[in-house]
Amino acid sequence: MGDPSVKGVMIGAGFFARFQAEAWKRIDRVEIVAVAEPAAWVRGRIRGGVWHSRSYTDAAAMLEREDANFADIVTRPESHSDLTDLRCSTAPR
Repeated sequence: MGDPSVKGVMIGAGFFARFQAEAWKRIDRVEIVAVAEPAAWVRGRIRGGVWHSRSYTDAAAMLEREDANFADIVTRPESHSDLTDLRCSTAPR
């Protein structure tokens, strides 16, 4: 892809994440550089080539290690609030 202008991470790699990933691929100069997913069988899809991204089991660890401009939360709606708080707590001050 070259050098993207905007780097993102995805939290969650289940059913709807494949649609999100496809949409991000269509935007020039945007790249999803890492995906966090606790389920081993789903992470296998990431390593199997669904995305060309690094995979993590823990979203907090991913957010601490990756230099990303945004996080796309692709999990069940009831988890979004906690994950948003997590993103805010790891952002530079």
